[in-house]
Formats: sequence, structure tokens, C-alpha cells
Amino acid sequence: MKKTKLTIFIAIMLIPLSIFAFSSGADNFKWTTKTDGSKIEAIVTIPEGYYLYSEFTTVKLKNENGKVLKAENTPKAIEHTDDFGTKLFIYPEGIHKWSFTAPESGNYKFDIKFQGCSKKPFACYPPKDYSKTIAIQSVGQAKTVTKTTNK
Repeated sequence: MKKTKLTIFIAIMLIPLSIFAFSSGADNFKWTTKTDGSKIEAIVTIPEGYYLYSEFTTVKLKNENGKVLKAENTPKAIEHTDDFGTKLFIYPEGIHKWSFTAPESGNYKFDIKFQGCSKKPFACYPPKDYSKTIAIQSVGQAKTVTKTTNK
């Protein structure tokens, strides 16, 4: 009887660890988009205790022909030393924005790739992709098309 209780106790204690081990962690990074006329933004909210690697985070906005638009504003990365002593640049906790201007009406697609970590416990997550299509009705009006893909 004691052995059965001990086995059940150990199994119950291991469940949260197994869930954490198989979690991508990328769900902690919330990506949204915002439009205002011809202005289009990709916004990431990074919770307390997490960060994104700047060198592994790319935000591209493409028009219908696949031409990549240049971002007018990008967030500033800061230098960080991880638990292994490696110096790198990160986007720390908080809200970070990439801003673009659509030159004409049409469909625009965000292709976003990112990878991040948690500080406590120190754990890094596999790279993740996010995409979303935005329809600009005319350069002055914007409408979001609900076509989002998380991979």
C-alpha cells in the first residue's frame, strides 16, 4: 500500500515537469498587429522574466508581389549576459514595435520568426513562426484580414 502511494505521489510530481519540458514557451510571447491608415505595426509583448534574442527575431512585411517593405522603426535591443556567460543582444520584457508604411492599398503579410528564453528557470525555447495578413483598402483605411498562422 505504501509503495502504491509513493508511486502515485512521484507520478503526480512529475506531471508538471513533463508539461514544462514539452512546452514550446513561445506562447508567452504575444504578437499582435495594428493598423492606422497606411501605418502598420507588428507588436510583441514580452512578459516579466522573459526575453527574445534580437538576432533570431525577424519581422518582415511583404506586399502582394512578395516585395519586402523596409521597417521605419524597430525596437532597440540591449546587451545581456545569460546564465552561461554568453553576451548577446535581446529584446527585454515589455512592449516592442516594428512600424511600416503601406505605399498603396492591397494585401500585406507579416512573416515573423522569433526565439526567446525565460530567466528563472533559465530555459530557451525552439524558434517559432507567426504570420498574419493585413488588407489595406485604400491608403487611408485599413482592415485586418483574419488569416493568422502560428507554426
